[in-house]
Amino acid sequence: MAQNVSYEAGLERDYSLLTEKHKSAVEKLESSLSVFLKSGKGKPVTIQGPYGSGKTQLLYHLYKYVWARNWARN
Repeated sequence: MAQNVSYEAGLERDYSLLTEKHKSAVEKLESSLSVFLKSGKGKPVTIQGPYGSGKTQLLYHLYKYVWARNWARN
């Protein structure tokens, strides 16, 4: 009998980089976010993917990235 496996995104979870391509994409997002928050200039970004692909966890990661640099508190 197969077991149901569940994963719930949350701020307390660490974000896992699974592949080099994945790592590169996250680094680009962090860089773009940094530029936007420092200069107010940037391009819109969409985060798309199928259910359960990690979109919400990625957003939590980016939130923590900003918070750790005090950008969210200014």
